[in-house]
Amino acid sequence: MRKFNWCLRASALLLLCALTAIALPAQSFMTMYNFGKSDGMNPYAGMIQATDGNYYGTTMMGGKGTGSGDGTIFRMTPNGVMTTIYKFSCPEKDYTCENGNEPMGTLLLGTNGDLYGTTHGILGTSQGTIFKITLSGKLTTLAYFNGTNGAFPVAGLVQGPDGSFYGTTEYGGIGKTCGNSELGCGTIFKLTRAGKLSTIHNFCSQVGCKDGEYPLSTLVWGYDGNLYGTTYGDQGEGRLGTIFRVTPAGSLTTLHTFCTQAIDSCMDGYGPNGLVHVYDGNFYGTTQAGGTHGAGTIFKLTPTGELTTMYNFDGMEAGTPMGGALIQANDGNLYGTSNAPNTIFKMSLGGTMKIVYHFIDTQGISPVGILMQGTDGYFYGTTYGGGTNNEGTIFCLETILGEFVKMTPGSGIPGTPIMILGSDFTRTISVTFDGVPSDFTVLSKTQILATVPDRAKTGFIGVVTNLGTLDRLYLSDVPFRVAP
Repeated sequence: MRKFNWCLRASALLLLCALTAIALPAQSFMTMYNFGKSDGMNPYAGMIQATDGNYYGTTMMGGKGTGSGDGTIFRMTPNGVMTTIYKFSCPEKDYTCENGNEPMGTLLLGTNGDLYGTTHGILGTSQGTIFKITLSGKLTTLAYFNGTNGAFPVAGLVQGPDGSFYGTTEYGGIGKTCGNSELGCGTIFKLTRAGKLSTIHNFCSQVGCKDGEYPLSTLVWGYDGNLYGTTYGDQGEGRLGTIFRVTPAGSLTTLHTFCTQAIDSCMDGYGPNGLVHVYDGNFYGTTQAGGTHGAGTIFKLTPTGELTTMYNFDGMEAGTPMGGALIQANDGNLYGTSNAPNTIFKMSLGGTMKIVYHFIDTQGISPVGILMQGTDGYFYGTTYGGGTNNEGTIFCLETILGEFVKMTPGSGIPGTPIMILGSDFTRTISVTFDGVPSDFTVLSKTQILATVPDRAKTGFIGVVTNLGTLDRLYLSDVPFRVAP
């Protein structure tokens, strides 16, 4: 495995300051959990926050099964209580892996409140699966990969407006001109709510792999209703990654091809990780190598395919970002991790870079999974190795960014039910979409079901709760997009 309105945002933040006088905590780092073999080891993915307010993730190995274990799914409370809710296991006698093994992609919170993900599988009898798991730990395998329809998914899933799931496999498919032609060059797939799995694109089906090969990252939805993603490429073959746009029907356009110069002068970087779609309408991402110092880059890509290098890692303060995409936090800045050395960094949309935290080995090494910002404003993540047992950790970086709300799905037409997640909704008095009041129902302390109002416009969701003596406004971390 190879590895909108800014005026609205500003005014809303001023309103937030006026509505609350609660002090915010100082920034500090805490290792919340050290993995060991029986409860999982080597988490490759980041975590997500579910409707119960807890955090869920996977470990690539450990748990039970043969050798070093076949991986786990875990739950972590905000207070640090860890529970393994599922252990993958392949019988030693035949290693058929009925429910898959080695989950590597970040879980997805479905619109129904269940979690969805993929398992990577191993060469031989298991080539990966797509699964659903309830918050109580009941797992259902929804589809199997067999090589022809894809093989060995590394990335997680995204859910479309119609409820279907989309994703990528690193190998498999019918593309046969890449370096590992015996395995295929990767696919983009669709799984309907009825359970029908189909391939919508086979990579490297063109001579010279002009459409790319080996997609490793989770797809993202663009504001135009299309999917965007990256391919890692094959350094041995001299193809070093692409950024693409693909319609839900499977029509793919390559927007940028990395390192069209000689490999020793890849000023735009190579080996791209995943993308994040930001308020300004552009996509941002990182490359694992290349750039001025050879230690990777941060780039911006317009929807039309114009790429700008925003930052060149120097390998001293930070370098070699691997795996996880950047995230945009509720302060508007981009946050991510690097692996050489192990750091957490932030960058403004104007390109100003700052190292937020340097790891030491006992706190974990190789933070390859994507960061998650919880609705408490803190950052949570995993490290693949290091920690007390040298088998990976879960960490928390406290910030002064303040609480906010998340929503799923992130777009919809008027009348669409929207799930809103937060920390304490027990005294909610209003929910608005860009200032337009919405009908809502408080389902639990951490979950609201709201309906997109008829006059809604694209903008931030606001939730106001009553604290007895004052009201407090919680804003969504990103704008909700009202579809045509």
